[in-house]
Amino acid sequence: MGFLDDLAESIEEQSDLSEFKQAMKSELQTKVEEAKAKIESIDEDIWDWQTTVNNKRDAIEEYCEGKTAEHAIERLMQDKQDIAGMRWTAEDAEKSCKVGSWFW
Repeated sequence: MGFLDDLAESIEEQSDLSEFKQAMKSELQTKVEEAKAKIESIDEDIWDWQTTVNNKRDAIEEYCEGKTAEHAIERLMQDKQDIAGMRWTAEDAEKSCKVGSWFW
């Protein structure tokens, strides 16, 4: 009966491992969903910043002129590029949050 006992023990261990793996996947999925929610919130904030930058540019073009306006617009354009970079990073982070692909 040694072989059957070993086989039964092996099957039980595989079942335990499968349950553990599923529990880990579930816990990780929960953490990933929380992270995705934070990333989406950041993405919304970034969108708001981009809108603010665009509004400020319009105001600068309307109320300022000369070197002051040029310098202010240059700074805003740099800020806009920085914000776009942050947004791409947030979008990439969100895309990478696919737990199913981490398990076989």
